[in-house]
Amino acid sequence: MTGAMSSQTDRSPDPADEAAFQRALVAARAGQAPGFEWLWRRFSRQVTAFARLRGSDDPEGLANDVFTGAFQQIAKFEGSSTSFVAFLFAIARNKVIDELRRWGSTVRPPLGSAWPVWR
Repeated sequence: MTGAMSSQTDRSPDPADEAAFQRALVAARAGQAPGFEWLWRRFSRQVTAFARLRGSDDPEGLANDVFTGAFQQIAKFEGSSTSFVAFLFAIARNKVIDELRRWGSTVRPPLGSAWPVWR
């Protein structure tokens, strides 16, 4: 495919972005703050959006928890930026499920909804 369609369907990471990811990963494994910061800046919006779409009560807080967990396991991670995103989303999914379990059977309106309040 060519043109705009190919950019929409091509899911392979940009080689320059992949190289930057690998440098950040090496730095994070070494405990260097710039590596952690790059990973946070690059992927935190995606994780926050994922949490928001899955109904998290606090998507920003959940994203913080996801990255805390991921960074604690960073030494064990090997792979591409695509694999790292999958790793982050797996952690996020589990945290959203835990959050929903804490709510129990309480029905909660989606954020920003216009549900009526009956008294």
